[in-house]
Amino acid sequence: MPDRIEVESRGNSDVYLVDDYRANASRNGLFSTYDYLGENVPTGATTKLNTAQDVVWFYVTDKTTGQRLDAGQTFALRGTDEDGKVQTFSATTDAYGLIAFPRVPFGNYVLTCTSTRADGSAYTVIDPSFQVPMVKNGNLELRRELQVRPLQPEDMRDITVTLNWTNEFIEPGVPYTGERPANVYLELVSGAAIYARTYLRNSEPSITLERLPRTDEAGNTLTYALFPGEVSHYETTVLPTETGFQVTLRFLNDHEWNTTIVEPDCENSGEKIYTCADCGEVYHYTLAALGHDYAVSGYDATCTKDGYHLYVCKRCGKYYAETIPAAGHTWGDWITDQNSTDTEDGLMHRECSVCGEREERVIASPAHRHTYRTNVVAATCTEGGYTEMVCLCGDTIIVEGSRTPALGHDYTGNSATRTVIPNSCTEEGLVEYTCTRCGQMHAEVVPAHGHNYGVVEIREADCTHAGYTLYECSYCGDQRTERAPALGHSWGDWIIDRPATSSTPGSQHRVCERCGQEEIASIPGTQQGHVHHYDRSETVDPTCTEEGYTRYICPDDGVSFIDPDSAVAALGHDWVEDWRTESTARTRGVVCYKCTRCGELRYEALPKKSGDWRNPFWDVSSSDWFYDSVRYVAYNDYMKGTSASRFDPNTPMTRAMLVTVLYRMVGEPGAAGLSAPFVDLADDWYRSAVLWAYDTGVVKGTSDTTFSPDMLITREQMVTIFHRYAEYAGYDVSAISSIMGFADGPEVSSWARVPMAWAVRAKIVNGVLAEDGVTYLQPAGTATRAQAAAIIQRFDAWRLG
Repeated sequence: MPDRIEVESRGNSDVYLVDDYRANASRNGLFSTYDYLGENVPTGATTKLNTAQDVVWFYVTDKTTGQRLDAGQTFALRGTDEDGKVQTFSATTDAYGLIAFPRVPFGNYVLTCTSTRADGSAYTVIDPSFQVPMVKNGNLELRRELQVRPLQPEDMRDITVTLNWTNEFIEPGVPYTGERPANVYLELVSGAAIYARTYLRNSEPSITLERLPRTDEAGNTLTYALFPGEVSHYETTVLPTETGFQVTLRFLNDHEWNTTIVEPDCENSGEKIYTCADCGEVYHYTLAALGHDYAVSGYDATCTKDGYHLYVCKRCGKYYAETIPAAGHTWGDWITDQNSTDTEDGLMHRECSVCGEREERVIASPAHRHTYRTNVVAATCTEGGYTEMVCLCGDTIIVEGSRTPALGHDYTGNSATRTVIPNSCTEEGLVEYTCTRCGQMHAEVVPAHGHNYGVVEIREADCTHAGYTLYECSYCGDQRTERAPALGHSWGDWIIDRPATSSTPGSQHRVCERCGQEEIASIPGTQQGHVHHYDRSETVDPTCTEEGYTRYICPDDGVSFIDPDSAVAALGHDWVEDWRTESTARTRGVVCYKCTRCGELRYEALPKKSGDWRNPFWDVSSSDWFYDSVRYVAYNDYMKGTSASRFDPNTPMTRAMLVTVLYRMVGEPGAAGLSAPFVDLADDWYRSAVLWAYDTGVVKGTSDTTFSPDMLITREQMVTIFHRYAEYAGYDVSAISSIMGFADGPEVSSWARVPMAWAVRAKIVNGVLAEDGVTYLQPAGTATRAQAAAIIQRFDAWRLG
């Protein structure tokens, strides 16, 4: 843009230079094209300069008559701004033939008349293509006049453009539309003139360009050509049709795909993940959930007995049981076997069409007399027994005192019990019971029996080395470690070996009462004016956790000093894998790392293999963007709900919450014997996590004596904690990306810039796309529990990838 503008006065005789068009650090520019509308300046026209947008205005003139257009003619301004974003504006002429589009972003535009006059004619714009701001040869133009010419209905035509996508497969049966642009750029030209510039969107794959002129000003027939913009990874072909053009985009599939498969399970879909080895493009293709494959046991209902079915999925072990009520007999009609007479009873019967049971009844005669037979009804598991007197006519008498109690079900004996799903240390089991008397069945959940840890290895702490106790579960082999810090020396009193004199230094020593190590020190002499000469030196090599240095010693009196320039950084641990226990769908695996230099052990937990997860949280839906992340952290016990049924995804994370999550991620190493200087650590759910994190250097306090567990954690604090852990655990964190491409990249605190650059490169943190279309890091913004779950899932993928 030019720094100043040459403007003619209203009389077109004087020329003025507007020097304040551009804003700078010392002043605000006050130029607006509204300032040059003469007497028709809108109220409050003069505005402070915005160097990304300005007012676009024209006096519209009919070239054939030389007259300004009547009020009410509508014009559309279409194009793209400097960021490629589609912009559309509309304005209507006023009584002076003026159209004005306020605050149009700088970019390339085409102006068209979209209204139709009463007689069916319409205007077409002559030379409709222009830039905002209007710059020519480095100078800003103030273009006051816009010329149009009228078109009769027979002079106009419409052109329809359709969009067709083809060959969009990355392998047979796997469609790929991940790279389709939101819209396809189109430019309609005839000769050197541009008549329309627009976009064809995926959601609306056709568009009609209306009221286009059939001829130019000279009456020559216009032949239109369509030029689409370039679309990455697609080959574009334009073919004319009877009504316009068809734009076909053929997917080239020029990626070098690597495939990773996450297998689906019974209830959860899986996915194929295609990653381009060349450009890093990632495409996810969903694999449908398998559905349950149930094995059925039990028995069907009969006419008189309830049925029972137990369904157990062969793949995932999910189960449910159902009881089917007894159907009752399906009796046929009564059939007369013998008719009754005046003196003799008759006889009839009926049968159940399902089970064949037969029921007989007397057809009583006038002379019927009850004739009872004795029937003993034995007690069952659920019903008591009794003796009854029954006449063939149906009359029944219960013998007094004959009732006996129900027997109750008998589930004893090996044949009565079947283990459907064995319980384990951490997972419930399922046992099916069958009554040995009546065959009735039911299933019961067997609680997890818990770990049975025993000590398998002990290394006692000594004066200089930390100790540990390794426990292993005798059932499942799960291991956990309790660490004990080094004890430190227990020094005895100083023993003087040679007293100091006025001319020579003395010497003394002391001995550790635990390990017997001896420490020797000099006793300075009393000689006045002694000049130290540091002829003796000793070099202390760096260790994994302590820096090295060179100490210079005066042999006369033992006085020494450490050369600050001799400092050598601590080596850091050299971790190598010592052993591991693999994960299952129900238990997390463990990897043990051992330092090759100092022998210290470190344990990290592995996430569970993908398995069944029943969502207990009513405030987390499968349609939420954070569902997969919440599922991941909850399934692996990294994060728990704020209650049994709430996750509170929009609640901000605190410092205590995040440290506890990281502590769970690495397997909750023992914190016995650890300490920290923080006075605000309650004996609470986060105490062990904070002690461990402080001991490893992963976290620091908000002051020398406070940790502030309830303080909300910011996004830059979160990535810094993960970065410190990655450094402590020996991961390579050298790869970083610039954060200055984000709108608020310069706002990242100096101490967090390297961690944030690492997190962006590792794709642990993504920018937040705001409503203004700009991507922000929001380093000082607090992270919600849902956002934290997403970052935790990405960090886990990075450290295990």
